[in-house]
Amino acid sequence: MTTWIINRLYALRATFWFVPTLFGVGAIALAAVALDVDAKLVRTGISAGWLYGGTPEAARSVVIMLAGSMITIAGVTFSITIVALSLTGAQFGSRLLRNFLRDPSNQIALGTFVATFLYCLMVLRGIIDTQPVPAVAVTGAVALSVASIGVLVYFFHHVSTSIQASEVVAGVARDLESAIDRFSSGPGAQEQEGQREPAARLVSGDEVPSDRSGYVQAIDSGHLMELAEARDVVIQVLFRAGDFVHSDTALVRIEPEGSLEDNDAAGICRAFLIGGQPTEEQDLEYSVRRLVEVALRALSPGINDPFTAMTCIDWLGAAIARIAESGMPAAERRDADGRLRLLFDPLTFEGVADAAFKQIRQAGVGHTAVAIRLLDTLAAIAPRAKTRSHAETLRAHANDVLAGALEATAIDSDRVALRARHAAAHRALQDAIE
Repeated sequence: MTTWIINRLYALRATFWFVPTLFGVGAIALAAVALDVDAKLVRTGISAGWLYGGTPEAARSVVIMLAGSMITIAGVTFSITIVALSLTGAQFGSRLLRNFLRDPSNQIALGTFVATFLYCLMVLRGIIDTQPVPAVAVTGAVALSVASIGVLVYFFHHVSTSIQASEVVAGVARDLESAIDRFSSGPGAQEQEGQREPAARLVSGDEVPSDRSGYVQAIDSGHLMELAEARDVVIQVLFRAGDFVHSDTALVRIEPEGSLEDNDAAGICRAFLIGGQPTEEQDLEYSVRRLVEVALRALSPGINDPFTAMTCIDWLGAAIARIAESGMPAAERRDADGRLRLLFDPLTFEGVADAAFKQIRQAGVGHTAVAIRLLDTLAAIAPRAKTRSHAETLRAHANDVLAGALEATAIDSDRVALRARHAAAHRALQDAIE
């Protein structure tokens, strides 16, 4: 259940309706409170000089003007947001749109304008010619409108900076860092030297098929662990977050056979949250691939922006260094008595490094500066490599980068620079191995 709630919260963060809806409900409640306060002040005869003191007709005109202004500003904000989304999708890829949609500044700005509009509408209902002016409510409408102007100015500044390439890359990198933190703090011991596969694999047993097709967004391992302990079985999870599964494809394999009860299969299917697109909730490679996508688009002939690609390489290098230090979660989980309960399809350091560097290396053929930055990044990661397998993986990437770059250039000075950077990376990785 906790995994399902977290998954729903991730989905809500990437919507433009949730925060404005909360703000709108809050505005309606605030208007009701303000009108109630006005009614009490009228009964007690208390007044304040700083509150609005005009006639009901003037108050109505002010509130109508403010409401019209706010809905106009909300429309302008929406138009600017659509333009920014179009630019972001065209230059950086559609998967980067989630970052813009999830930006709390954009959601709060739109929510503020909508909330002020709704507040003014509610206050307008309380302005009656034959009754005293609701001074507190009208003053609140003016105050909210002034605050909305400040939010509008900030929104213009924020949008103009958030669509810059460096800010987009930094934002994706921050998401990747958060994904690494979640991944490294997840359940299960960290990998040891040479551990790349589960300690054992089930070759037979009961299989539970998926009841739908789609991407595995999250897996409730806690629920699977409870089921494995309750039935005294071993459950092998055949997919990991980010994989695409087809309907009727086996999600898990369970041993010994015949240990499940009638309703257990449905519970296992519910433990796999399957949707129409992958998410970064439990899929570390998804966050890596989003940075790689920005780099690949930057290296495409249509954009030809190697500086953005090099920025992506810098952030990817920082992420791979953190992964090397924190290690990868083990491919198995045991209960309190040390008995094997869960087996996972492991995400390896080699797989993450391939996802980070291989496609950029392939797309960067002919860009000597990109190849040099890759070699410098691999050298910088070397001191963080804690196992021989990590260092060997990085050294293989350095060799591939050098081979591809040398084949793509015939300029002697470039070849000398490439060999020098490769030698530095090789020495750093050799030191890490030793």
